[in-house]
Amino acid sequence: MANLSVAYFFRLALRRLWVLILAGIVCAAIAFCYCRFFTAPSYTASAAVVLNSTSRSAVVTTDEVTGSAIIGEVGTSLTGTVLDILKTSDIYRQVSEKLGGEYTWWSIRSGISITKRSEDSLFVDIRYTATSEKEAITVVNTFAEMAPAYVASFVPRAKIIVISPAERATRSALETKKMVLIGGVVGVILAYAVVFLIDFNDKVIKSEEDFASNYDLPILGTVPNFDDSDLSNYKYLGGY
Repeated sequence: MANLSVAYFFRLALRRLWVLILAGIVCAAIAFCYCRFFTAPSYTASAAVVLNSTSRSAVVTTDEVTGSAIIGEVGTSLTGTVLDILKTSDIYRQVSEKLGGEYTWWSIRSGISITKRSEDSLFVDIRYTATSEKEAITVVNTFAEMAPAYVASFVPRAKIIVISPAERATRSALETKKMVLIGGVVGVILAYAVVFLIDFNDKVIKSEEDFASNYDLPILGTVPNFDDSDLSNYKYLGGY
């Protein structure tokens, strides 16, 4: 049985270094091929809306040049209610119907993300991820266009203004470099685990170090490995 120590693990890694390197290269290549050839890219489009209450203290103006919104005092607690309303199933069904049923309501619901920009912000970001750029832009803009009337049907005093419709979608895919690095590391770890199990269960004494590490006995002598020796230096004696 091997003497488990830091030195043992280090020596084992050095003895099987080529195995670890090869396993890392193979797994990294597999990860690269998976990212490159077997994963479809996705596209994410974003639209932004801002909540404006019709209460007396609310003031919202929009700069026509920059498109930025200047917001007065509005209770941010209403934003949470608006988020809950926009996450109900009916609006997804209405968006699907408006788009002629080209996209199912549950696929729209699974691909959409609705979040507040910050805890005390009145801005709501709507993102939709799809396998095509056209679908991502079409769905997120349709959702943003329908959101004001849908929310107003539940909370009449809440007014939503679309301030930033989606104009393009960003392409996102698995980070190839990151996946290749992870694949290489995983390959090395798995290869080392296999090498360790084989070596740990191997009872054969291969060197003086193996004998000394496993038995507390003195070494009287060693038998040379004749397979690696130059036999021309040896002579037969006594006619044998």
